[in-house]
Amino acid sequence: SEITPGLFIARAWDAKAARFLREYGITSIVSLEGKVPLVNGGDDFEMLPHPEWDYPENRELVPGDRHLFVHVSRYRYINVLPILSGVCDFIDKQLGCDSPSLSAGASAPDEEGQLDDDQVSVASADSDASTEPGKVVVSCRFGFYQSPTIVRAYLMRIYRKPFDQVLYLVRHRRLETYIELSSAVEFINQLQVWDECEYQVWEEAKNKIPKKAYQKYLDGRAWRIA
Repeated sequence: SEITPGLFIARAWDAKAARFLREYGITSIVSLEGKVPLVNGGDDFEMLPHPEWDYPENRELVPGDRHLFVHVSRYRYINVLPILSGVCDFIDKQLGCDSPSLSAGASAPDEEGQLDDDQVSVASADSDASTEPGKVVVSCRFGFYQSPTIVRAYLMRIYRKPFDQVLYLVRHRRLETYIELSSAVEFINQLQVWDECEYQVWEEAKNKIPKKAYQKYLDGRAWRIA
């Protein structure tokens, strides 16, 4: 679904299809990549293998420097707030806006599903992303939860619109998002915090000192997952 001009939400298997990329003129991808247990019910996880990303036809349409991976776990209380600024910067850059470049390098989320800024990486860390305007698709496994949350966060920041207005904008474009997100309380809470923090959750980004609203969310999250 095209939410605003040049910005799409899609399921992972659509974003991996050269036909989809070509049909919609996609030039950049944000992939929210899941992890699965090595053994059913176990505590050890590995990244799902997705060789489709590197098919020559796909890489011709979306080079590695235009493909951002965000490594997430399939965890109910996953926290995407720490990486929203970096992902929004990447989308800005791919759509032709000036923004700080993302640092490459990725690490796995902790056992509680916590994410941090160093968990975003481009497929080709040695190349520079083009500044030409393009079309960006944000994808997760089913196109629910994570990818609509990222897109909403981006629209809130770029349009300086409150959470409720952006919520209905995306719902209007994607009926299925309304159905799924109605039960995704954790992601709704995070977008409300993103709004309260004025699109930057850190008081001091370098030292990772959270703003008051974000600290309150973290305290509540710790209680919920205990």
